[in-house]
Amino acid sequence: MRKSNSRNPDPAPPSSSNRRQVMKSIISVAGSYVVGSHPICKASLRGNSARTDDVAKLTTRRRIDVHLHAILPEYTNALERAGVTEQSARKITANTPAACFDAIAELGIDVAIWLPFSGSGIYVADYAKTSYLTQATNTAIAVFASKFPRNFGFYAILPLPDVATALKQMDYALDTLHADGLAFLSSQNGTYIGDQAFDELYAEMNRRSVTAFIHPARPTYPAPLKLPPALLEYPFETTRAAVNLIYNGVMKRYPNIRWILAHAGGTLPYLSMRLEAQQENDPHVPAFLERVPEGYAPYLSRFYYDVAMAGSMGPASALTIAAEPSRLLYGSDWPYVSKEYIARQIVGLENMPQFAGDKLHALERQNAMGLFRHGA
Repeated sequence: MRKSNSRNPDPAPPSSSNRRQVMKSIISVAGSYVVGSHPICKASLRGNSARTDDVAKLTTRRRIDVHLHAILPEYTNALERAGVTEQSARKITANTPAACFDAIAELGIDVAIWLPFSGSGIYVADYAKTSYLTQATNTAIAVFASKFPRNFGFYAILPLPDVATALKQMDYALDTLHADGLAFLSSQNGTYIGDQAFDELYAEMNRRSVTAFIHPARPTYPAPLKLPPALLEYPFETTRAAVNLIYNGVMKRYPNIRWILAHAGGTLPYLSMRLEAQQENDPHVPAFLERVPEGYAPYLSRFYYDVAMAGSMGPASALTIAAEPSRLLYGSDWPYVSKEYIARQIVGLENMPQFAGDKLHALERQNAMGLFRHGA
């Protein structure tokens, strides 16, 4: 049995002096970042051809962004050490804190909770290399975030499917590095989030009331169409992980984990009625409704959803029917989404009746304040 931990699930931020001491010891291992501009970040700041009035709307409020990526040298170096070439369509080999601080300020983002991985993923070759990659990346993103402690938070990543090592790294990331939460790809080495093989990890996450972000992974199956995976397969990957969490009873047994689904939950809101219609047709023993008598519907509203790439009426309509207003969070998916596209999404959200009145402010900031120590 794991040792009891009295850490408050929603702790106050560690004192700045304690955090500085932790970071001083970490920097000696991870190295330090030059606080300056980086060409990739500069390019992102310039944008493309967004109309002035749309771009101006980006800076009018102080958003908490729960979905954006910082791809650090330690991550890409660890990938290369494992024989993996960075596969992202938009390769980002470094992000300096100062350049990215300037970028998020222009995007109207006051607080950024950074994801420290790209589409190249987390699992590489074997457990030992994956453990090295996740530990090096977590240390590096902690140093990165410490440069702007009020404005930068981060998710830690874990070396699944190695549950024993993942538990150790989770403790270190949350207690020593002060990560804001954990980030998972929808599947790692062929095993989807929601699989019962990870039950020991879920139990500890539940005890600690962890905030956990699920981002789609490159699919484990051969894509049937000659299209980029992000175009169609990513939404289905997020959906698979979410349904797996409900189907295997993880949501029921571990209710204190705050799961955030990327990109408006993929296709989950749209498929809500189909799930309910099919829930009695489970051939497995015991059947789904014997294990989860409530069925799928109640659990759809227990996820949190970011609105990255969902700033138009179609996805937003399905999302606001499936999810409670308090469960919607702002996400930009920067820098994989351009400044122009982020501006278009903001304008779209502003003009939707679903976000009239205080609902847009809740989505952009208030709802996230209950999940993260930043932004209060």
